[in-house]
Amino acid sequence: MSTFNIDFFELAFLAEVCVPPVPIARSHFWDKLCDVHYHKMSDEEREKLLEWLFPSLDLSNMDCQHFVCRFSKHNQYILTVNYLGTVEKIECYLYNGEYHTYKNTTLNPSFIKETRKKY
Repeated sequence: MSTFNIDFFELAFLAEVCVPPVPIARSHFWDKLCDVHYHKMSDEEREKLLEWLFPSLDLSNMDCQHFVCRFSKHNQYILTVNYLGTVEKIECYLYNGEYHTYKNTTLNPSFIKETRKKY
């Protein structure tokens, strides 16, 4: 499958028409927005996208909640984890009392040795 490059504003317009609840194809894009495209954006772009989309978000919707938690600058954490003797720092966000690296991936609390806010 081909890969296409789009600028931030094109991405934001696409995101706006994919705000949940939506059909499955749009839902797939929404998940990728949080799990893939988030990591390609600058801090300023992340803040702008959250600001832009926030009025359209249904905060009772779990996917919208994940988006807000993922993109909110004040909800970003760096955890020091020790997994089988390997210590590393992992960036994540807090959702529903659990630290997420992706929407469907959380960190086991028993491996977390230190937690600090990123900003």
